[in-house]
Amino acid sequence: MASFKEIQEQSQSIELAQKRLNRVNEQLAEKKDKLDKLDQAWRKEHEEVQELEGLSLKSVFAKVLGDKEKQLEKERQEYLNAFMKYEEFKKTLEILDFEKNLLEEKVAKADVIQAKMEQLIQQRKKELLEQNTPEGNVILDLEAKIRTAHKNRKEVFEAIEFGKLAQNNLTQLQRALKEAKNWGNWDMLKSKSRTASWMKHSAMDKARRMAPQTQHALDQFRRELYDVYGKQDFEVSLNLDGLSSFTDLFFDNLITDWIVQRKIQNSISNVASVHDKVKRTVGSLDHEIQKVEEAILKMEDRKKQVIIDS
Repeated sequence: MASFKEIQEQSQSIELAQKRLNRVNEQLAEKKDKLDKLDQAWRKEHEEVQELEGLSLKSVFAKVLGDKEKQLEKERQEYLNAFMKYEEFKKTLEILDFEKNLLEEKVAKADVIQAKMEQLIQQRKKELLEQNTPEGNVILDLEAKIRTAHKNRKEVFEAIEFGKLAQNNLTQLQRALKEAKNWGNWDMLKSKSRTASWMKHSAMDKARRMAPQTQHALDQFRRELYDVYGKQDFEVSLNLDGLSSFTDLFFDNLITDWIVQRKIQNSISNVASVHDKVKRTVGSLDHEIQKVEEAILKMEDRKKQVIIDS
């Protein structure tokens, strides 16, 4: 079986081939576009030659005010130059295409090389652990840390999901409260109407239904945050400022309406504040995910290097 060094050299060679292949593909895309333009150019010149060859001498004088043979010779030269440029450029593309095929064949072996490398790594790891070597102890320590990091990553992901759920509930609650406030304003400023009163009741009923559901989502989010950060101070609760069910009789009273509107506005501000806090916390969790994933990659690379260098 090939050694680590031989496999590494093959892997590095494939990496270089992949980089060159990427560049060749870029060049091919650029040059194919230019080839299309050159193809159009020589065909246009060819059409002009054919057009002149088909004209009578009198027509030529009328069109170009010159000698037909001289003009025809000029067009033929332009056509020939354009065609030669096209053919020359076409050969360049053929060479690039040939190189591309060779590189693709080489890059296609990457999976085989990677599999060989992984096999060697696992075999050498087993030997280091069975022989209770210092390197083996380092590997065990790194693997324990990697398992812990994966567990933390899972917990952060779960916290993000509950945070997004809480955000969604808060958004719906905000919408319901704003609808209630808007219909309440309309009801106070305009003549009393059954429609406005009913719409106001409907929006407030929706907000009341959403409140405990939203609070439950926030409680779940808080518990998930405890798993990630520990028992830190992250208490979020909804204070809907004593909003309760009101009858039409109460809503018909302008003073009571005004008081209710103030309570709704306070609730909207409170919900907006909680929503902002949850949003910022979810943003911090996204950053935490990135840090954990980077740490896992570094530890995996470190473990691999310990095995290879042993």
